[in-house]
Amino acid sequence: MKTVTGIAGEAPRRQHERLFKAKLVEQCLMQGASVAAIALAGGIKANLLFKWRRDHLRTKQLSGAASSSAVLVPVHVAQSSASAAHLQPLVVPQASPR
Repeated sequence: MKTVTGIAGEAPRRQHERLFKAKLVEQCLMQGASVAAIALAGGIKANLLFKWRRDHLRTKQLSGAASSSAVLVPVHVAQSSASAAHLQPLVVPQASPR
């Protein structure tokens, strides 16, 4: 469930497994769920669970925004020729002022 790591002389820092975090966050997202009760049952502090939930929602929001606004277009790269003299510049006609 959790591992303890740290530097000598400092308080150990617990690292929780992703599955453990995901299960608790999933429980928090249910209608009417008590974050404090879920945290207590999981053996962690409520503020840590609130942070995990906030991070989860932020990541979900960012991934949703990126997928809805990003558009991928195909790109074809042509091999360059030694002599490009045969290429004519593209001329775009200008609209006449009225």
